[in-house]
Amino acid sequence: MHLAKQHSVKQLAAKHLVAILICTLLCLPAVPAQTIQQQPQTAASSDVTIIIQQDKVRFTAQKAVAEMRLQVFNQAGESVFDSGLLETAEASWPLKATNGETLKSGLYAYTLSVKEVGSETTRLRRGHFIVDRAKDRDGTDKLWVTSQNESGVGTELTVAKDEAATVAGAAISNGSNGGSERTIGQRTEIADRDAAGRTVEPATKSAAKEGKAEAATAPAATVGQIAKFTTATVVGDSVMTELNGNIGIGTTSPTSKLEIAGQDGLKINGFQPFLTLVDSNAGNARGAIQQVGGGLNLFTNSYLTGANLQAYFRLDNSGNVGLGLATPLSKFHVLSGPSQSPPRLESSGTTSFAAGWDFYHGTTGKGFVGVPGTTAGIAPGEMILFGGQGTQTSLWANTFRALTVLTNGNVGIGTANPGTKLQVEGVGPVVTTIKSGNDRAVLALTNSLNPQGYTWTLESGVGGQFPSLFGIYNVNANKIGLTIDGNMLVSVKALQITGGSDFAENFDVGAASVTAIQPGMVVAIDPVNPGKLSLSHRAYDHRVAGIISGAGNVETGMRMGQAGTLADGKHPVALSGRVYVWADATRGAIRPGDLLTTSTTPGHAMKVGNSAKAQGAIIGKAMTGLKTGKGLVLVLVTLQ
Repeated sequence: MHLAKQHSVKQLAAKHLVAILICTLLCLPAVPAQTIQQQPQTAASSDVTIIIQQDKVRFTAQKAVAEMRLQVFNQAGESVFDSGLLETAEASWPLKATNGETLKSGLYAYTLSVKEVGSETTRLRRGHFIVDRAKDRDGTDKLWVTSQNESGVGTELTVAKDEAATVAGAAISNGSNGGSERTIGQRTEIADRDAAGRTVEPATKSAAKEGKAEAATAPAATVGQIAKFTTATVVGDSVMTELNGNIGIGTTSPTSKLEIAGQDGLKINGFQPFLTLVDSNAGNARGAIQQVGGGLNLFTNSYLTGANLQAYFRLDNSGNVGLGLATPLSKFHVLSGPSQSPPRLESSGTTSFAAGWDFYHGTTGKGFVGVPGTTAGIAPGEMILFGGQGTQTSLWANTFRALTVLTNGNVGIGTANPGTKLQVEGVGPVVTTIKSGNDRAVLALTNSLNPQGYTWTLESGVGGQFPSLFGIYNVNANKIGLTIDGNMLVSVKALQITGGSDFAENFDVGAASVTAIQPGMVVAIDPVNPGKLSLSHRAYDHRVAGIISGAGNVETGMRMGQAGTLADGKHPVALSGRVYVWADATRGAIRPGDLLTTSTTPGHAMKVGNSAKAQGAIIGKAMTGLKTGKGLVLVLVTLQ
């Protein structure tokens, strides 16, 4: 008893709440004046349909709309929801505030502004929502929507909806009382009804039932044109034609069972509408076209029967195309199942390119990926990636061949016939880059000649321990070889030079002629040109600097210099080590172990004959002999 009484009290309280809200609704203005946009406005017509769904209220315009906006206000005149300006013919309120919070039970005012295409003014529709939440009472959520139309044109609609029933009342104009209207549930007297609300038929209606009404007029009709009532009593031609069993709309000569003429000839309006096509010659196999959220779905029979849920095509509202998936993430997105074949591009042509893809950037840039035919000079099955412009033929002949993959696995970049697993060619500097976004960049070189499989790496950030170093790393021994730091300092545990036997620096050497300067000649400091040398031409010259390296097929071992400064030049001058020197034995035969100094013969050395005069002018010690005349002598350079 107590529970039943409590439930009855709750029901009574809910009814009181609704009654109070409806009374408030009738007393309140539609929306505070300060919330309306300051622009020319008129009342919106009945071209807007109000549809209540379980989780939202939709306002749908029936004419082309340039702008639409829906605003909702609480009883204090505060905005709780604003759709903003929409360039669509539909505005929805999800029964929540703009920030997503669920609204409580109560009375809310709304303003719907509509600006139709080609119109300079914005028209308004105002009304109220009464939200009755199930959590505030027993039962289910209820929503009342009212509409106030200032123009007096069209139909006002009040709708209430819950899980059990839907109730709708419409203001009705009988056309005979100057537009007086009545809403179902109101006590307004309307012609054709008595005080008790019973229908009273006019005399013309009664007469019609008795066969006394005026018959419909049937003027001369067009052959083949389907008739329609042009007035209440007159029958005339419609836009529909019948010809040989074919129906035409907007055309007088249909050639199929149904032919519709006009740019917007067929429109299916509804929630995610379908157009289904049935092939009676194939067991009534079906196909369907569906409109969903501004995009299109194209379904096959195997999808519609559930046999293959990837057998459909999706074009979404952003222009992305998907095959076998509902949400394509790019302009063309293909989903293949584990048991399905990968996407395939095939051509039956016999031209240079049997199958391929063209890629454009703007109107000029173009690339091409393709499988060439035999006439292209490459065997079928090989892949080519081009970069450039023009047609396939001009790409083949004139533009840069970006990538070629041969059937033997060789890959060529910039070349049509790579002879190795990777061959890169180009014009001018050819650069290959390996870059890591968050770790070291490594080029690993592994050979199988050693049973252990030896691996060396070239690394930027050696071993992951030295981020600023470039070097060579022995993976098997876990040891760092040669490294180069950011200041170009080269570090190595041991250095063995096998290409030469001396240490030289670069100098510019002056002479009477360039041909007079040869490897093996003795040079001295030039007192006139700072930083430069000249061929020695005096005996016991204390300005002796060294010997030009490279004579007698003994190359320079280590060469130093700094470009762009005085410490640079064209000729390597040996300052230490073993080199061949041009010598003159006129003043005495040269034997191994003899000290050598400068002579009066330009660029030539001679045996030291006066030790006192030779101090500071000694070039080094002879390691081979010269009995007479002029010739090359191997000398151990030790300037003293």
